[in-house]
Amino acid sequence: MNNLVHINNGFVKPFFIYIHDINRGIVSKSLQQYNVYEKDTTLIVIELLKQASSNNVFVDIGANIGYYSLMAAQYNIDKIYAFEPIKPNINLLKNSIEHNNITNIEVIEKCVGDSDSNVYMIESRNLGGCSVTNQVTNNYCECIQFDNI
Repeated sequence: MNNLVHINNGFVKPFFIYIHDINRGIVSKSLQQYNVYEKDTTLIVIELLKQASSNNVFVDIGANIGYYSLMAAQYNIDKIYAFEPIKPNINLLKNSIEHNNITNIEVIEKCVGDSDSNVYMIESRNLGGCSVTNQVTNNYCECIQFDNI
C-alpha cells in the first residue's frame, strides 16, 4: 500500500511525498513515523539550499522516493536531477512530483557509476537497499558515468 505523507516538521518547507508500505523501505518508515529522514543530513542540506542563488543545480543520486529532491524543489534551485533505477521508487517519485505541481525535477531512470554500461542489480525487500553486483541476475539497469551527467 502506498501512502501520501505531508512533510511538515518545522525545519523543512512543507511538501507531500508518496511512500511505500513501511515494511518495504527505511525511508518510508522514517517519514511515516518521524516525518523526517536522516535528520542531521536533512538539516545540513537545508542550510546549503538556503544559500542557493540563481542558476543552481541539485543532483540526487540514488533518489529513492525523492525525499531530498522534493525538499530541494522548495528552495531556489533551477534544475534538479533525480537518478533512480528502481521502478517502484520511480513511480512514487513521479507521483509526488505531480501531486506537488513541481516542474524543475527531471527523473532519470538510471543508476550512476564509473562507466556507461548495463549493470546487474540485487533486489532487497527494502527498496532503498538494492545494489549493483558482478553476478548475473534477472534485474539490470542502465548506468551512466558520473562525468557524463
